[in-house]
Amino acid sequence: MHCFDVILQYSYIWTNDLLPYLFKNLDTLNKFVDFEAMKEDPDLFLMSEKAYNKYWKNDVKQPYVGFKPLSYNILWQKK
Repeated sequence: MHCFDVILQYSYIWTNDLLPYLFKNLDTLNKFVDFEAMKEDPDLFLMSEKAYNKYWKNDVKQPYVGFKPLSYNILWQKK
């Protein structure tokens, strides 16, 4: 398993380019979920505001509201 940071703002999506590359080029155990679909999911699990303020806010320089930081996990298995 590998975890990637993803930021879903209302008009902006950011992640490492390696994430979509891996889904396109490896046989993964989980399927890619489109970021636009994720933005609309009411059950999407996000980083808590407390964790964001402690670990990210000083680096990101953005308020928590509307920022939507999350972890996108990719699973694969050796053959």
